[in-house]
Amino acid sequence: MYRLAGASRTVTWISDEAWHRLSSSLVGPPGRVFRRDRPLGPDLVLRDGEVHLEASVDPAADGTLVLRAAAAAALFGSRTRA
Repeated sequence: MYRLAGASRTVTWISDEAWHRLSSSLVGPPGRVFRRDRPLGPDLVLRDGEVHLEASVDPAADGTLVLRAAAAAALFGSRTRA
C-alpha cells in the first residue's frame, strides 16, 4: 500500500504539471510585452505569477536555491519553474 500511495502521488504530480503546461501553452503568456520579470533575489524571478530560475543558473552549484525558490513560491502563492 505504501508503494501504491507513493506511485499515486507521483502520477498526480506529473498529471498536474502536464495540464498546467498544456493550459499555459494554449493561453500563451499574459501580456509578456508589457510585463517584466520581478526579481525575488539572487537567481530567482517572479514571471506570470510563477517563480522561475534565471536561465544561466546551475541549481547544482547552489544548495540553497531550491529552498529559496520554495520559500518564494510560498510567500507569493505561486508555483515554481526551472
